[in-house]
Amino acid sequence: MADRDSREDLERRAESARYSGKDAEGVSLYEKIIGRDLAAGQISKAVAVYQKLIAWKPEDIDLHRRAAQAIAYARDGRMPAPEDAAVSSYNALFGDMSKDEVARVLEKMKPHHYPVGANIVVEGDPGKSLFLISEGTVSVWTRDEGGEDVELAKLSAGDFFGEVSLLTERPRTATVKAETPVDVLELSRSEVSEVRQQFPGIDRALQEFHQSRAERTVEALIERRRSDA
Repeated sequence: MADRDSREDLERRAESARYSGKDAEGVSLYEKIIGRDLAAGQISKAVAVYQKLIAWKPEDIDLHRRAAQAIAYARDGRMPAPEDAAVSSYNALFGDMSKDEVARVLEKMKPHHYPVGANIVVEGDPGKSLFLISEGTVSVWTRDEGGEDVELAKLSAGDFFGEVSLLTERPRTATVKAETPVDVLELSRSEVSEVRQQFPGIDRALQEFHQSRAERTVEALIERRRSDA
């Protein structure tokens, strides 16, 4: 019967088990959901469930390793179709890594949840980490010369942000706001530095995304000037 349950049913059962003290049942159901998501090529959804496990069972290293490895191993032949917006960012970050290496990076990430309207990072603040979105949508804003807000982009599950401050060691260059309830995985500056040294592919990806986003910022500001003219 359980095999025929919808994903929503499984999630409800997992949450119920979690909050009623049935830990073993809850863990089993969450891992089952991760397996289903990965089989369907839904990497970002699997990461979101993995995030719940980290928040719930921070001390269970074996559980974290199993879940992280399941996500890492699912990359071969099970990634979503190329039109899925999450693929380019996810592949850009992890494309050059082995499965075990992806798992080790995922294990380092810390989960956070933000409600609608919350600022995840604020322009001008120190930049100490990189964020990977596992669930939800954010908007990216900067201020023009007149102090007016200009929207630069919307990002969703599978996208990352925060790389500019890490690469330049300057304050945050934009404000990132939660447009929906948002779950993110955070990687600290020291951990990002370690990963960049070990995996040149990630360093190239961060540089390329940095350049692309810098160009989009310039284009957005030019377009704002034109519309105000």
